Amino acid sequence: MKFGVISDTHDQAERTAAAVERLRRSGARVLFHCGDFTDAGLMGLFKGIRTYAVRGNNDWDEAGLRGAAKAAGVVWLGAGGMAEEGGCRVALTHGHLPKMREQLLLTKPDFLFLGHSHRRHETIESGVKVVNPGALYRVVPKTCALVDSRTGVVSFLEIA
Repeated sequence: MKFGVISDTHDQAERTAAAVERLRRSGARVLFHCGDFTDAGLMGLFKGIRTYAVRGNNDWDEAGLRGAAKAAGVVWLGAGGMAEEGGCRVALTHGHLPKMREQLLLTKPDFLFLGHSHRRHETIESGVKVVNPGALYRVVPKTCALVDSRTGVVSFLEIA
């Protein structure tokens, strides 16, 4: 199964819509948003595809985001949490809370997806594949990630 990973969209509706569409066309069946929507209105862009999302450090209106997530069918995980998709355990957080990151790593998920730094990267930490997809705001190039859950291969996709 292929996962799409997006982070730090910072109110960029057009770019976020382009990333969601590119990930769908690339075969993503589930999306993970690692926080910093900054506008609850972006949740509507995720209708029609299974999506998990967390709050970032710039997401001040959590109640609004939670409500918008519910209306769009997005699974809201607050500051962080776990999902099981395609036989994989996926941990998700924004990345600005070190204790949350540590707690999630201790659960030994197959993947940990996070954002915050606006820098794309993939590493192995404590035996867990950690992926930061980059960001769709205030970085060049703007990227999201496509992750093959069976092989662990991560592809970073540039978004105009």
